[in-house]
Amino acid sequence: MPECICYIYNHMAMELNKILDNRIDDYTGMPFVPSSSGDCGFLKNIMMLFYETIRKEVEDSQNRTASHFSWRNYDDINEYFLSKRCFRSLKWPIDMRSNFLYTAKKNNRVGKMGFVD
Repeated sequence: MPECICYIYNHMAMELNKILDNRIDDYTGMPFVPSSSGDCGFLKNIMMLFYETIRKEVEDSQNRTASHFSWRNYDDINEYFLSKRCFRSLKWPIDMRSNFLYTAKKNNRVGKMGFVD
């Protein structure tokens, strides 16, 4: 999922720049702290969200026997990260209420992004 990796990398790089520049957080008045920190914070707060979302799509595919319309495949997920909707809905730090993630109810989740075979 190259687009997803780029999305994560770019946001991580922006946070790293803020740390290296010794920026002060506008909201706290304290030095900037990454959006996911602590013991395995990035793994738990960022990577696991994407992993669980993809795992749920694999389950919904019923080993790719389910209707193509009923689950998002690799291309659908990649296309989401190229859309403006990604930046409005998913945001950074990740909005846990985003309708892209597995945490959203199935009928409220972002569905197919383009043509359905």
